[in-house]
Amino acid sequence: DADLVFIQDTPTYPIGKPHGTSDYSIYEGIEVNEKIIHTMLRGNFILKDGEYLGSKGELVNCDKELSL
Repeated sequence: DADLVFIQDTPTYPIGKPHGTSDYSIYEGIEVNEKIIHTMLRGNFILKDGEYLGSKGELVNCDKELSL
């Protein structure tokens, strides 16, 4: 499977306020010329035509110890 993002060229517009529960985004106010219209995760759409369809995360276990 592949994780894909579909981007569409648009007229310049500023990024607005976050849609989640956060009240701050470092990207707010930055002007961009592209818009994400679709996002696929593990072969399934999680964003289609700009509408969030939902997604379930997946825990990835690591058997190796980290050495710092």
